[in-house]
Amino acid sequence: MIDEYISLGDICRTKYDVAHVKWGGSWRMPTVDEQIELFRECDNLLTNLNGINGCRFIGPNGNSIFLPAAGIKYVEIEDRNEVGFYLSSTQTDDDKWACCLVFDEGLVDWEGIAERFCGGSVRPASE
Repeated sequence: MIDEYISLGDICRTKYDVAHVKWGGSWRMPTVDEQIELFRECDNLLTNLNGINGCRFIGPNGNSIFLPAAGIKYVEIEDRNEVGFYLSSTQTDDDKWACCLVFDEGLVDWEGIAERFCGGSVRPASE
């Protein structure tokens, strides 16, 4: 049942970490601290790349990463090419929510939360 949650704290490198389970090795979901660092240390630019809306983060060294606006899934994928919800491995105090990086047409913010059961995107990280 959707209302039954297990308190997980941070799921990085556990059996609940989808990136670690699917990709193995040192791959894992990013922590909320890593998402905050991305938000604070990098310039961000809402842009379109090859017809796909998203957010480009440009680091102090000039390297960049593009995160597509992949939408979010409840029953069906909603808001594709409009918003991005990138889940972190960090759960909130209310066990139903995970911290996430959020962006849409006028906003880029690391203070987002999404219900854990929804289909937010994951951008794996590795050491």
